[in-house]
Amino acid sequence: MNERRDVPGSHRFWHGAGEWVGGCPPHTALVTLRMAVGRQPGAVPALWPYYRTLDEAGRITDELWAEHITLGLFAIHQRSRRVPAHASGVEFATVLGRLRVHEVSSVGGLDRRFAAAVTSNSRAEVADHLRSLITRLHGVPRSSFDYDQLYRDLRDWERPGLVPDIRRRWGARFFTFERSISPPSAAATIDAPSGEPAGVPDQ
Repeated sequence: MNERRDVPGSHRFWHGAGEWVGGCPPHTALVTLRMAVGRQPGAVPALWPYYRTLDEAGRITDELWAEHITLGLFAIHQRSRRVPAHASGVEFATVLGRLRVHEVSSVGGLDRRFAAAVTSNSRAEVADHLRSLITRLHGVPRSSFDYDQLYRDLRDWERPGLVPDIRRRWGARFFTFERSISPPSAAATIDAPSGEPAGVPDQ
């Protein structure tokens, strides 16, 4: 296994909001990046200029695999969005937890797909489930998340000493989001003026 680590502060494609016209990447770039989905790193020459983890020997490293998958998922997420899909410090599983709270009718299917993703044994397998989950975020407000964190998680996905912690963290973020929402107080519910909603937390 190649243990080369990334250069701190590496500028990746999903960091480019400040450089893009209107804050969103060019449509042509997203079309190209979506070609990464379901393919091996290096299989699509049009993607090579977007990689920041290319190995001089041409090896498919953990870093390249992770970047390749992340670029494809970012392109799927960013499609038709008017705000950047990358938001530093917001975890992917937290955004899914928010979706779980607000789309009660689809909780069963979402839980099953999330469980399939978190128990995946390979990057290719988890990437397939992540693609389905990210597609569910289309049109959902406040669904941007940290693609740097997703990249790091995918990089470490096949490292036995690290993936158990990643799985636990994803599960915790997904299932505890609901607890972070403050419930309406009884006083607020009782004392609200007639005709006005009471105790609805700001989201």
